[in-house]
Amino acid sequence: MRTMRTWWLGLWLAGSTGQLLAQSVAEVPYELTRIDAGDSWVSSYWGYNAPKLVYDGEAYYTVALWGTEQATSSGAVYEYREGRWSRGYSWTGLNYQPGLLLLDSQQRLVLIYPRMNERPVVLRARAKGDCRQFDSVPVPASLGKAGYLGAGIHGDRVVLGYIGDPETYSFNIAVLDLQTQQWTGPYTLARAQRRQEPYTTWLYPIILPDETGFHLAVSNNADLSSYYDRILYAWVPYAPTAPVQTEEVARVTPWTASLAFAEAMWRGPDGSVYITGQYQPAGAANQLCVYRRDPQSGQWHSQAVDGAGVGAVFQGTADADPLWLVNTYGNQLHLHRSADQGGRWDAVNVPAFAPYDLVSPFFLHGIHPGSGSVMPEGPAAVFSAGSHPHYQLWFVRFQTQPTASAVLDTEVPPRRPQAVTLYPNWPNPFNAATMIGFSLPGPATVQLTIHTLGGQEVARLFDGRQPAGTQARRWDGRDAAGHELASGVYLCRLSAGEAVLTRKLLLLR
Repeated sequence: MRTMRTWWLGLWLAGSTGQLLAQSVAEVPYELTRIDAGDSWVSSYWGYNAPKLVYDGEAYYTVALWGTEQATSSGAVYEYREGRWSRGYSWTGLNYQPGLLLLDSQQRLVLIYPRMNERPVVLRARAKGDCRQFDSVPVPASLGKAGYLGAGIHGDRVVLGYIGDPETYSFNIAVLDLQTQQWTGPYTLARAQRRQEPYTTWLYPIILPDETGFHLAVSNNADLSSYYDRILYAWVPYAPTAPVQTEEVARVTPWTASLAFAEAMWRGPDGSVYITGQYQPAGAANQLCVYRRDPQSGQWHSQAVDGAGVGAVFQGTADADPLWLVNTYGNQLHLHRSADQGGRWDAVNVPAFAPYDLVSPFFLHGIHPGSGSVMPEGPAAVFSAGSHPHYQLWFVRFQTQPTASAVLDTEVPPRRPQAVTLYPNWPNPFNAATMIGFSLPGPATVQLTIHTLGGQEVARLFDGRQPAGTQARRWDGRDAAGHELASGVYLCRLSAGEAVLTRKLLLLR
């Protein structure tokens, strides 16, 4: 019997009997919502994967910077619940870097943000789901000035990585026990060496804590301009007593007109460490790469995935789940998938982002495994777009779970559905777009339409002949003329042969 091995992205739909059906689809649907917009002297999501998006199992939270002057910038926390973003806690005195968000062992928000030439501020929400009332956590004077903050959490232990005195740019870490509110450190991991170029200046730390220490990735700033010549990695015990041994993930020589820069880090269930970063050797194009550290050999392997942009890796909760990479590129977002632990990355087809008129999306932050987040069902990210100084903040999540791999028998036809079925749309409620699936037991003339509760047809998604099988159509919340419809409940109507089925959809603007 001849067989063909293939990978597919499954659209999983619940039938009337409760049985799940999987069929191949050409696109992975997504939900894209705008969080906020305003003016800022620097991108509101400036920085790299120092966590700015967390998920507590019920709601997503993010944090942003606003203000046209560096010295008078402000910060804000946002919450996404039941299909809508709302603004929570806000503060002033944030004058050069957005804040960071973590979740403690009780899934309460932990907000950390820097202040120019002062100690950082650490706040903790009073309860899970509260993004408006925070209590202050004392920060000792020994931390001193702190810039280029990165943070990670394991249980109630927070690791803070930062540049200390701006005159020396030494890289320090400090560890906070949230239960006792006691600090240990700071410890200096890298003293600035600025006597001759290339300098040793560790910036943009990415931190993933575990039981006994933390994984650390940094980018080395080679001189006083924006040249970065090395991506470095180390595993560091919580109270280091010896010099930290670093591993060189990537390097460029010369450092001028070249780039090696880390953006995000992920640790897989098998112990693999993944770092996404930009890499541009002399005379070559800048590319987005994924670096994987083999847990057995300790060797790093690189894979160029896309053109220059910012990306973050995601994996679901099951060990067998594939890896996903969401990244910015041009005026688009791209999605890639790896089914072999990062050995190969395949581009995934997603519906076009052109209707949203995204302009220069760049800084992107995924669900950071060092943030204390509950892992959602599929990859999610926040990113900024716009032309300086006008920025918009966006949230995207993809429907990728569950996915499947299978050996398909080319001599056995796929099983046909037993009845005409109209499945619940996903997501629901929705803001930007939703996917509507249906199944046909045989070929039929199909009409898939959207109506108001009063019965008025406002959009026609399909009108024509369809073969047997499971299909899906996307609706962007617009009427037949392309105008955005108002928030409210709408009816999706499927007519196939003699069957007429309807379901309710909730659109939230």
